[in-house]
Amino acid sequence: MEIALVDLAAEPDSSVGGGVRTWLAGIPNENTRRAYAGHLEHWLSWCAREGRDPLDASRDDVDGFFDSLRGAADPPTENTIRTRRSALTSWYTHLIDCGILADNPAASVRPTGCKVEGCPEATATGFARSTTAGTNPR
Repeated sequence: MEIALVDLAAEPDSSVGGGVRTWLAGIPNENTRRAYAGHLEHWLSWCAREGRDPLDASRDDVDGFFDSLRGAADPPTENTIRTRRSALTSWYTHLIDCGILADNPAASVRPTGCKVEGCPEATATGFARSTTAGTNPR
């Protein structure tokens, strides 16, 4: 099942749709907006296929999503995975800012090869839990 953000954003009473609309409207660069919209569509489609509500997503759901990307017949590049993670983190941060959610399930996911000082070692899945799990870095 594929999710089209255009259709989703048109749902007037949907927290997800409203969050998508206002989040995309706040991204000033058209290229970034288009790329992030595509990355969010991948996530929402995965959630729909897996029977997960994106508003109830857990860290394990986000890990499962990235595991599925890495295990695909034609997996995306590490750069694409990092950008997809940034898009998810940005969207969930926006939902927190709007009062729709309390936690960001994508905030503590660190891609393999993280060069940030203090970045935890990657796990076998290619991601590791941050020592700031459960916090909302801004």
